[in-house]
Amino acid sequence: MSVGLLRILVQNQVVTVEQAEHYYKESQAGKEVLPMLFSDGVISPKSLAALIARVFSYSILDLRHYPRHRVLMGVLTEEQMVEFHCVPVFRRGDKVFFAVSDPTQMPQIQKTVSAAGIEVELVIVEDDQLAGLLDWVGSRSTSLLQELGEGQEEEESHTLYIDNEEAEDGPVPRFIHKTLSDALRSGASDIHFEFYEHNARIRFRVDGQLREVVQPPIAVRGQLASRIKVMSRLDISEKRIPQDGRMQLTFQKGGKPVDFRVSTLPTLFGEKVVMRILNSDAASLNIDQLGFEPFQKKLLLEAIHRPYGMVLVTGPTGSGKTVSLYTCLIFGIRSR
Repeated sequence: MSVGLLRILVQNQVVTVEQAEHYYKESQAGKEVLPMLFSDGVISPKSLAALIARVFSYSILDLRHYPRHRVLMGVLTEEQMVEFHCVPVFRRGDKVFFAVSDPTQMPQIQKTVSAAGIEVELVIVEDDQLAGLLDWVGSRSTSLLQELGEGQEEEESHTLYIDNEEAEDGPVPRFIHKTLSDALRSGASDIHFEFYEHNARIRFRVDGQLREVVQPPIAVRGQLASRIKVMSRLDISEKRIPQDGRMQLTFQKGGKPVDFRVSTLPTLFGEKVVMRILNSDAASLNIDQLGFEPFQKKLLLEAIHRPYGMVLVTGPTGSGKTVSLYTCLIFGIRSR
C-alpha cells in the first residue's frame, strides 16, 4: 500500500495519523496493509472502492458480473499482475483498462507497458473481488500446466493420434486451445512456441512487443509442436526442414472463423513454431482508417491505381503491412 493512499485515508478521516504511521511501518515490514485494514474493521472493500473512485474520479467495475474468460493474458505476465495487484480486463483501441484497488500502482503499470504503445486506463474494483480474479488467473494456468506435465516423459514420437475422443479432449489440445484463445483476447498478432535445452516458453506479440506468457513443461515440447503441425496439415514426420501451413479455427459456436498462418523451424532443442493470426477484419477497413497523412494517402491512391508497377509495404512485425495491403486490394476492386 502506498503512502499516497494512506494520506487519502487520513484526509478523509478513515484513519488517524497514528494509525496511518502504524500501517506504513507494517507495509515496510513486508505485510499487506489492505487486508489488515479490512480485518481491523477500519473500512470495507466496497467502501474503499467507492472512496477511491470518488477521489480519483475513476469508474467502478463490479467483477461479480465480469466474464473472466475476457482477461487479457498477453498484456502482463501473471507475476506482474500479482506484483502490481491489477488485471487487464478489456481493451478499446490502444487503451487497455486495468482493474485495480489501489490506483497509485498506475506509474508502475505504465512503465511496464509503455514500450508496447499501450495507453493505460484504470477502473476501480473491490479488493476482495480483485484478489479472487487474480487467484482464478493463477489457478487456471497452474492446473492446466500441472495436467499437461502429469506422467509425461519426453519422447521422439513421429505420430500424434487424434482419432479418438480422449485425444481431442486431452491436456495438450486443451492447452493449445487456451493459448490461442488468450492470444486472441490479448490482441496478439503472433504466437511464438520456443524450446530450449532446459525450458520452454510461449510468447505473444502484442503491439509489436514480444511478451512471455507461460512456460509449459519441457517434456511436452514435441507433443505441442506435433499437435500444431497436425492442425496445420503439415508433415509431423519431417523435423529437419522448415514447413509452412495454415489453419482455420472457430472458438465458440456460431463465432467467426479465425485464420492462422503457421511456420515451423528446426532448432537444436526441437522445432520452433510461430503462428501469425491473420486479421480477417481487414476487408472492413477503408483507406481513411489506415492513419496516413493526406499527402501520403494521395501518393498511395495514385500508386494503387496505376496499371503497372510495384507497391512495397515495409515495416516491423505487427506494424500493419498485411492490413494495409488487404485494404488497398479491396479498395482497388470496389473502385472499378
